[in-house]
Amino acid sequence: MKTDPARLVKGSLEIRAEGDAGSFLDAALNQGLTLTSVRLDGQGCTARLAYDELPQLRRAARDSHCRVRFVRRRGLPFFLALLRRRPLLPVALGLTLLLMLFLSTLVLEVTVSGEGPLSDSELQQVLDTAAEAGLKPGATRLRVDVEEVEEYILQRMPQIFYAEALVRGQRVELAVVRRVDVTPTEQVKPPGNLVALSDGVIIDVLVRRGTAAVKSGEPVQKGEVLIYGTYGREAVAADGIVTARVWAGGYGECPVKETGMLRTGRVAWAGMTITLPDGRSWSLGGRRESPYALYGREELRASTVLWRNISLPVEIVTTVFYELEARTVLYGEAYARELARRRAELDAKKELFSRYDIAVTRIVETRVEELFLEENLRRAAVTIEARTEIGGFQAAAQ
Repeated sequence: MKTDPARLVKGSLEIRAEGDAGSFLDAALNQGLTLTSVRLDGQGCTARLAYDELPQLRRAARDSHCRVRFVRRRGLPFFLALLRRRPLLPVALGLTLLLMLFLSTLVLEVTVSGEGPLSDSELQQVLDTAAEAGLKPGATRLRVDVEEVEEYILQRMPQIFYAEALVRGQRVELAVVRRVDVTPTEQVKPPGNLVALSDGVIIDVLVRRGTAAVKSGEPVQKGEVLIYGTYGREAVAADGIVTARVWAGGYGECPVKETGMLRTGRVAWAGMTITLPDGRSWSLGGRRESPYALYGREELRASTVLWRNISLPVEIVTTVFYELEARTVLYGEAYARELARRRAELDAKKELFSRYDIAVTRIVETRVEELFLEENLRRAAVTIEARTEIGGFQAAAQ
């Protein structure tokens, strides 16, 4: 049975009347009681009534000479009475809830998963470095900034190129990627320097061979030496990993209202041509002129495949006319601005990944600037800031 919300607020009683059930029900009716869920048995009856009808219930029990006892009490008045008898109960409930919320924020386990040749000592070093940044078992997530932990790991461990803290409930997984070291099987390079392949601001320098020419925080230009190919008085092939902040820009636009030609889906067969390997061809009948006022022409080429890799050296070209229709698309102000932003961001990413290796490039920030030049056209310019490796080897002049 559904619970009446009004009765929960006012309070309700479930009673048991022992004695002559008929006399009790008659007396209850005379007193104006509203009884619900009435169940009769050989020794009496059970029923429900509102809490504010308690005085009438006493008179009905006295008039019918029946013994009435309470089976169940429900509703807000009884709950408030319980709180008055036990004033510390709501305090205990509140403290228990706060304790449960606090315990749910605790980090119970920190694990490391990595790609690349990571040794056990390096995995333990990642855990120790994360603990120095505040991420360790027993710490609360409310006081730990996972982005700061990631940045701290990258700063303290130059051999780690990528770090990400993945929070899964009370478990945190540190996903790291190690830089790929130079293998002995690589071709021996002549003496030379490691130079910048593009402009940027240096983040860190990991020198394998040579002498560092720049340090963290310095801006560099394309062609500037990053690592000199010298080690003492010896000329060597400079080698290392130089990570820097780089930028790429993109532009996008979208009209609020656009008119263009779209296909309606209707096509008409215009003809078919079968070409043999010796150059001879046969043309099958078809129409020369399109049945549509606005149309396009398309040739569909196909080879004849009999079964699996078995095919005939014959090419079949089918020509069709497809109908076009001039349609106007109304994007609206908000959607046109969103499309312009997406196109500008896609253009910026194309420029970024055409200049840098996508495997070692990580986007840090995306800034959007809206350009209002025409009433019907929404334009956006996007600047992407990323971190990537900008060093490239340049042999020394002979």
